[in-house]
Amino acid sequence: EPLRLLYPAERIISVRSADLSVKYEEGKDYELTGEGELRILPDGSIPVLAYDEYYFENYTDDGLQTQIPAAAETGAYIVAETTKDSPGMSRWCLAVTYLHSDEGPVEEPADKSGRFPRLRKKLEAGEAIKAVYYGDSITYGWASTALEEVNRPPYCPMYADLAMDYLEAKYGSEIARVNLSRSGETSAWAAEYANYSRVCAENPDLVVLAFGMNDGVVTEARQFVANIRNIVRNIQSRCPETEIVVVTSMLPNDLVGYQQGTSLRNFHESYPKALAAAEEDWEGVAVADVTAVHTQMLTRKKFQDTTSSNTNHPNDYMHRAYAQVVLRTLLGDGFEAL
Repeated sequence: EPLRLLYPAERIISVRSADLSVKYEEGKDYELTGEGELRILPDGSIPVLAYDEYYFENYTDDGLQTQIPAAAETGAYIVAETTKDSPGMSRWCLAVTYLHSDEGPVEEPADKSGRFPRLRKKLEAGEAIKAVYYGDSITYGWASTALEEVNRPPYCPMYADLAMDYLEAKYGSEIARVNLSRSGETSAWAAEYANYSRVCAENPDLVVLAFGMNDGVVTEARQFVANIRNIVRNIQSRCPETEIVVVTSMLPNDLVGYQQGTSLRNFHESYPKALAAAEEDWEGVAVADVTAVHTQMLTRKKFQDTTSSNTNHPNDYMHRAYAQVVLRTLLGDGFEAL
């Protein structure tokens, strides 16, 4: 079937492999349908993942190296993480550049620039800034291709670095970055003194606080938000000049779970509303709602278009979406093409 892009395409400029090394030919490898969708031609050279290589009738437990149990009572799905040794899911992803109308499924994230007066003042003065990233594996950088553990073309930085790179280019400020994120962790880990005290020790101007992907498997919204409130309070009580952007996570693959008959996606979609209530009580803190944007993206695109692993890690494309949500939250209308 034809592939739906995020917007109905009016004209295709280029279709390339995810690493940008291969450029495919219109009319030979693909065509644009009248509905603005991309059709891969059967006799072309674009690699396609066959369904029987994506879904397995029986689950073989190899420590989540190649398969993960289905959320159904039987079956399993492919796990293919992007690493130095393997392109992972990006083997079957395409980078499509195209012209389109303005109509699309994604609503512009809210302008919350007013919540970051100290950051904006320093940026506009061109002063040096320190940013601390405090999150799980996504904010550690998985599986952006510039990550040291991946290090493969096209070498796209992880989302927080993309955002900081943009701010440096726009304002001329030098932004030091300290990444204290740790893969596999939750907001409960982040709320422990031994961990958040390292954030405070850096005395940052901006904290990118981003948990929820791992929490959302088992932690209800009330407890998750209580943990985030504690982290925010403890950081700001020790670093009163620090401002914080709380980044919600993309959604995981709802077709899979760590055990048969369970799903990775349980509480994630309830977090933004609960965080919005907390946001009303905060000063110098705002929520960058990636969850809402990813939810809207998935009304047109497949989850597989946004993942490096087919489970819960973003690919380069989704890291760029994260970065845009963060920048729109920080800058509002000040976020525009350079």
